[in-house]
Amino acid sequence: VYIFIPTAANFNDVKKIVAPYILHIDRFEMVADKMSYPQNLNSGRFLLTKGMNSYDLVKSLRRNIPLSLAFNNQERIENLAGRIASQIEPDSLSILTSFKDSIFLKENGFNEDNVLAICIPNTYEIYWNISADKFRDKMIKEYRKFWNKERVAKSKEQGLTPIEATILASIVHKESVKKDERSRIAGVYLNRLRLGMPLQADPTVIFAIKKEANDFERIIKRVLYN
Repeated sequence: VYIFIPTAANFNDVKKIVAPYILHIDRFEMVADKMSYPQNLNSGRFLLTKGMNSYDLVKSLRRNIPLSLAFNNQERIENLAGRIASQIEPDSLSILTSFKDSIFLKENGFNEDNVLAICIPNTYEIYWNISADKFRDKMIKEYRKFWNKERVAKSKEQGLTPIEATILASIVHKESVKKDERSRIAGVYLNRLRLGMPLQADPTVIFAIKKEANDFERIIKRVLYN
């Protein structure tokens, strides 16, 4: 079984967390004290296996094991923050605040409307107790890695920046679930952009309606509860 020890936990907290899985809490406490564990307590995700003795348990509690974090098909940064928060220790508000930090956005050339483009849908190896800022910084690092010189050049050939290419790709993805249709759909949109035509894409209308509804709901809540 995996157990999760919060960042601010002390030894008493740890004992409460492991208590359901061990027979002799006093023996564990004695061994942990001899191994100086209470003074060197780690937070994170730890694996307990059947048959462990107290020595093995303390050793395991010093080995923070990363998890596989996955996300895709998130329409708004708020949706992404909720999805991420369900998998790691930071809550959705701290994740959202980190991504919307004005200094971070300015330094990296993003704004609140397009910052979601940083998060390339994939599966990432992440420590459960990673901070919101470190998670955000990992995402921008992965974004820079994805947008290498070759991909940037291909995007530029189409008259698009990496951010614009990401947004267009998200529209194409929403337009059809069939992968073999997406290149044709992308070609249609690229032609319209070259001609200065409106995209006339259903996903953009749906996105705008949802955004307006979410903004309206947020305003109503602010009026009612403030």
